[in-house]
Amino acid sequence: MIRSRLVLVCLMLLVLAASASCKSVQGRVYRDMANSAYYGSEDVPRAIQLYEQAARYGDPEAQYRLGMLFLEGENAPQDTRRGLSLVESAARQGYAPAERSLGLLHLGGLRGVSRDLSKAESYLTSAARKNDVYAMLALGRLYSAHKEKQDFQAAARWYAAARRIDPRVDSKLEDPQYISKTVVLVKERKPAAGNALVVEVQRTLARLGYDPGPADGIAGKRTIRAVKKFQKDHGLEGNGKIDDNLLSALEDAERAR
Repeated sequence: MIRSRLVLVCLMLLVLAASASCKSVQGRVYRDMANSAYYGSEDVPRAIQLYEQAARYGDPEAQYRLGMLFLEGENAPQDTRRGLSLVESAARQGYAPAERSLGLLHLGGLRGVSRDLSKAESYLTSAARKNDVYAMLALGRLYSAHKEKQDFQAAARWYAAARRIDPRVDSKLEDPQYISKTVVLVKERKPAAGNALVVEVQRTLARLGYDPGPADGIAGKRTIRAVKKFQKDHGLEGNGKIDDNLLSALEDAERAR
């Protein structure tokens, strides 16, 4: 009796697994057709219908793309509530672009989402750990530009991680349109030219009474001179380099103010 029940349970599990696998395949088929309609023939109404089908089968990419269409309201009727629900569903499945977008929404308080830096940090970190370069860049901004979460060492680590994946990151950060072109829903102010981390170091040095010159992101002579003076004042080697030791000392000096 027990053996027959075990066999029955095993058969049921196999049926469920086969059903889930079938749904996954069907979802991918509809999603690929939707992508072809949207990006190939530019038939947006048809693409939305196909994304709807794929989303019903639980395909995370389709849920994300459909959700973003509803959130943006440019090529589809705007429906913020439904859009967020779809993107959140994709994020629950660990789909990195959905996690990144939710992080950015919470970071900026966009599309009716409450500004919540802790939620932003959580979503962006999850996406960044899946090697999402844009999430890494957003974390770098979060840790360098938001005083509530300021952590220069963490910012440096995420910028470095992004550079390892995409060596063009530094030059991209100089382009004020880069983030808005490549990351959906980011409406950022024009960043200063140059490296974003250098900008924050310059601003911090200025707040601490040093003279790094303008916060332009360029480590010129005045900035290097200010870095060296700060390093010597705080028992560091006066090499003028922006490294982990400098970032840690700046963070400590900020806390001690």
